[in-house]
Amino acid sequence: MHALLGGIDAVYKQLYTGSMSTAIKHTIYRPMTPDNADILVAGGARSQSESSAVLDPRGEHLVCFTGGMFALGGKLFDMPEHVEIGRKLTGGCIWSYKALPLGVMPEVFQMIPCQDKLHCNWNETLWHEEISKYVSLGSDQDIDEYIKNARIPKGFAQISDPRYILRPEAIESVFMMYRITGEEKYQDAAWDMFTAIIQSSETELANAALADITYTREELKKGGINIQMDSMESFWMAETLKYFYLIFSEPDIVSLDQWMFNTEAHPFRRNLQA
Repeated sequence: MHALLGGIDAVYKQLYTGSMSTAIKHTIYRPMTPDNADILVAGGARSQSESSAVLDPRGEHLVCFTGGMFALGGKLFDMPEHVEIGRKLTGGCIWSYKALPLGVMPEVFQMIPCQDKLHCNWNETLWHEEISKYVSLGSDQDIDEYIKNARIPKGFAQISDPRYILRPEAIESVFMMYRITGEEKYQDAAWDMFTAIIQSSETELANAALADITYTREELKKGGINIQMDSMESFWMAETLKYFYLIFSEPDIVSLDQWMFNTEAHPFRRNLQA
């Protein structure tokens, strides 16, 4: 609303800065990854009392919009530290795409929060311990065997919903980061995301949601497994494909200097007369 109204009402900046300071403090964390990637994930928080909360390291594809939100807020309110947070949150979603064997991010997952956002080294033993918190292993069941059978990539403690339902939030933030920074690496990331999604979801008629993106292509082919679902949400064309199209278009096509997008990716002309 701040962008749409041209900044004529200070309440929207107050709402943004207040809510984002709470999010930074309680819900955003750096995950432990095998490549020690300097990324962030937006999780949740559970209230313990009126004055304290505990982090819930649950990540969702739906929440990947936060990277673009922080970057846009940082740009509008001259808060470069928020642009940097947006960069790392978007990086977390890009990383999650690349970490899965099909190159597509799952719907819901859990990762392992680092104690220190600046220094976080991979710890295989800790990874095993965190996975064990989510499952009940028998005395004769080995943790490595469970990881293999459950197809859990390194860096994830659990993939509680392995679907991909053609969501737009990750590419939305990648698009926002590209338009705000002009860095071509975001176009490269978008192309990898697009080709991976198309390769797995394309059908004779359109594109299908995917039931389980933890398989490798070799496993799918060898086992005759079909993960395509008889489902294609309307946001695939209304949002996901729109952002993929725009990131490879000239920046003056729906320029963010003149337009803003609502939650469903509909462009509205900004009030620049204020």
